[in-house]
Amino acid sequence: MELKPYPLLFLLFIPAWFGYTYCHGSSYLEKLFYVNPYNPELGQVNLLGMIARVGESIWLMVVKVFPQIFFGVVVLYLILLGVTHE
Repeated sequence: MELKPYPLLFLLFIPAWFGYTYCHGSSYLEKLFYVNPYNPELGQVNLLGMIARVGESIWLMVVKVFPQIFFGVVVLYLILLGVTHE
């Protein structure tokens, strides 16, 4: 079985990209860590804040996005779970 070099090249690209953005700055990467990217004066998110963001995103995908993609009806699913939209 012949190994293709593309996955390895991709894996090598990720640390190189993070190293480049760390040295030269990246507006996208900086905005990713802001509490509110439209209001940078609020500061940046700490590690717990980033974990909370990831958790909220996963919860949103599981509760709302995936059911809407697969079943098309989200309201009944949310009512059964007792989840309300803010």
